[in-house]
Amino acid sequence: MSEVVQNDSNVCASETYLDITLKVGSKSRAVMCLFDTGCDTCILPGKYARRQELRPAEKTVYAAKGTEIAILDVATLIFTLNGQELTGDFLVTDGVDEIILRYSFLKRYGCHWLFDECALVVNGRKCVLKHRPSKAKIRSIYVRSPVALPADCSVNVPVKLPTSDRYAVAADWVNKATELRPGLLVARTLRPDCDKFAAVPIININKCTKHQFIHLLSATCNE
Repeated sequence: MSEVVQNDSNVCASETYLDITLKVGSKSRAVMCLFDTGCDTCILPGKYARRQELRPAEKTVYAAKGTEIAILDVATLIFTLNGQELTGDFLVTDGVDEIILRYSFLKRYGCHWLFDECALVVNGRKCVLKHRPSKAKIRSIYVRSPVALPADCSVNVPVKLPTSDRYAVAADWVNKATELRPGLLVARTLRPDCDKFAAVPIININKCTKHQFIHLLSATCNE
C-alpha cells in the first residue's frame, strides 16, 4: 500500500491527491485520485472498471514521454468527494495505475485551488488535498491473463506494467526477486519500458501433489 500523508505548509509537491469513494453497484470503495490541470482527459485504471458499464472509445492518448497509452473503453463514473456525489466520463486503460481528473472536470464543478490552505474547493465545498510521495521510480507488475503454473516448473508469465506517473521518462526497469506465495518465486528480471511483450519468469518449486497447479488470476500484482 502506498504511503499517503496529509499536506501541510512544510510539504511541497507537484502531485496533488483527493480522497474519493467509488460507487460500484451496491458497494463502495475508498481510493485516491490525482487532479492534473495539464491532462486533457479523465483516466480510469482498468482495475476499477470491472463492474462499470462500458462503451467504445475513439480517442488516442499519449504520455508526456510520447508513448501511446492504449485506451480500452469509456465509462461514466459515479463517485463521492467530501460528501457530494459527482460524475464524469473517464477513458479506461490498463496503461495508467491511478485515477486522474482533468482540467475540464475541475472547470465543470467550479473548482478553486487554495494553494495557501492546501485545499481544493469543489462546488463551494472545501476538500483537503493530500500528498503522496512520487512513484515515478516504481511500477507495479500485473499478470496479463489467467495462468496455471505446474509444480516443479518455471513459466514465463505475460505481464503488464502500467505507469504510475505519466510524466516519467522512458527507461529500462528491473523487478525484484520475491515470493508471491509459499513456493511461488518471481525471478529478478530486466525489462524495457514498453510492456507489449513483457513476461516474468515465475518458478513453482512445490512438489507434485494431487493439486498439481497454482493458478494466478489476471491483475495479480507484484510491486
